Amino acid sequence: MQRYMRANVERAESGSLSLRLLHAEYVQELQRIRGNPIGEESFRTRLESLGYSIVDGEYGEMVENVKTISVATKQHFSAALPNTVWLADITYLPTGEGWLYLAAVLDLATRKIVGWSMREHMRTELTSAALMMATQRQRPGAGLICHSDRGSQYAAEAYRAQLVGMKAIPSMSRTGCCYDNAPMESFFHTLKVELVHQRRWATREEARRDLFAFIEGYYNRQRIHSALGDITPEQAERNAS
Repeated sequence: MQRYMRANVERAESGSLSLRLLHAEYVQELQRIRGNPIGEESFRTRLESLGYSIVDGEYGEMVENVKTISVATKQHFSAALPNTVWLADITYLPTGEGWLYLAAVLDLATRKIVGWSMREHMRTELTSAALMMATQRQRPGAGLICHSDRGSQYAAEAYRAQLVGMKAIPSMSRTGCCYDNAPMESFFHTLKVELVHQRRWATREEARRDLFAFIEGYYNRQRIHSALGDITPEQAERNAS
């Protein structure tokens, strides 16, 4: 099985494949060789014993080779204390005047949006402003892990200089693998389902006002999260202090 996994999981550039499809292929291979199939639960157990991780993906459960993950978060998606792991990303929202771009920074321990920035463009200024807000607001110590995708805004010299100045540890997703930043993607999904898809903004300023109210008035202070044991990000932060 170990040889089979090396030949198949690692054939994908992203290092991930569908658990269901991988199991079906493996059963076919076993039947071809010796007519001895294996159930999916036993297959899962054997995968995990070999150092592979099963994660939820957009199209079902995915198999990850955790030995090859280079990002600092390693898809564990948990942090014991606030201001030890931050996730960052960008999304864009439609208005009558054109796109409004939102950069956000999420604390992995509390799921709180600790920094955000809105602009009419996607230049590095957008991500740098969100990181600056988070830094001024939270005052993290040295050794903070700051994770993002591989977008040019996060690879830019100015952004990297900010991380150096904070004595933070940079971490970036593998090429083409959105699952490395899943909690941040989850926030954007919540934002779009609970706000963006319910609104039609004539201007960017209208969108800015609603986004501010959603993030600061609702998401951080009122919306409970199952990942936090059904409490809000603000409550999680207070409980950790």
